[in-house]
Amino acid sequence: MTIGIFLCSFLILKKARQINLGFEEMIVVMAISLGAALFGAGLLYVLVSYPSEVLLDKIVNGEFDFLSEIGSVYYGGLIGGILGAIVALRWQKLDVKKVEQCVVPFLPLGHSIGRLGCLLAGCCYGFEYTGPLAVRSAFVIGKTLFPIQGVEALLNLKIMAILLLYIRKNRPSYHILALYLILYSIVRFSLEFFRGDLIRGSFLFLSTSQWISVILLLVGIVVLCRKQEQ
Repeated sequence: MTIGIFLCSFLILKKARQINLGFEEMIVVMAISLGAALFGAGLLYVLVSYPSEVLLDKIVNGEFDFLSEIGSVYYGGLIGGILGAIVALRWQKLDVKKVEQCVVPFLPLGHSIGRLGCLLAGCCYGFEYTGPLAVRSAFVIGKTLFPIQGVEALLNLKIMAILLLYIRKNRPSYHILALYLILYSIVRFSLEFFRGDLIRGSFLFLSTSQWISVILLLVGIVVLCRKQEQ
């Protein structure tokens, strides 16, 4: 994840210089967005890892040992980062369309590298599988698993390629972000069926991430339709 953050930051700042966005202003936007993303990723991890009554009981009793075990959930980071970026953009008074061109296409790249980290760590693993490219995880002893982390990494690179082509033409504000939300939500909703870990939580017959995918898909479609009507 750290490698992904540094690489994306380098590419974002390089692109910002090409389209005459202020270096200092972009540093502020990136710092606020990253801080909000890390907070959101950790918060959603806690919410899906502990039943609400258990979490509330721990907080009431002053037991915060769960904070030492916090992981990260991508959707929490994505939503937190978007909210942080909106606040930062208004504060710095930057052009939303230009910032989108710099930032959004490289989000899938950072995510792709992060998923390779998941593959190496063994977390976010797939279901039991014995076919080609099967992998092992320290979390599941004695079984081979579907390499879902690697598949998601490859699909994220494909999303990045689509977005880089998409930004070649002038797009309305939030149009690029909306397309990313649509593409990734479809990918994530589908890949969740191949996951084998249960820590991400579930509600009814879908995982937490699938419900979030449905919501973000609808948001992306609404934004695109509204922009097209203008």
